[in-house]
Amino acid sequence: MNMGLWKNRAHTNTRPESECCGASFLLDTLIDPFTENNMKLKPQHIQPVIMAGIMAFLMTGFITWLNLGLPSNFIALWARAFIIAWPLAAMAAYIAIPIAQKATRKILTALYGTA
Repeated sequence: MNMGLWKNRAHTNTRPESECCGASFLLDTLIDPFTENNMKLKPQHIQPVIMAGIMAFLMTGFITWLNLGLPSNFIALWARAFIIAWPLAAMAAYIAIPIAQKATRKILTALYGTA
């Protein structure tokens, strides 16, 4: 990882004193390295969160309906369950994805000789 630009900006005094301690200096030293060094979110970071959100939305809605029927506060109860379930489902997805990938490779290898 090329940190040269960040080190130059953060650890040398090439800027005027008025800029050294201001918000723009902090933004330059904290934000620029991530964008300039290609540390962007990738599909494998976003997809599990979206997939977990969709699954949590559907599952909490169905389970809330199954357990409670359709009371007058159904939407509030469903929303509460969803808000709790989505982050947990996202964490579970990040844990489960590598396990599922490994299991899929093993199954395909057993069936066809290669994954």
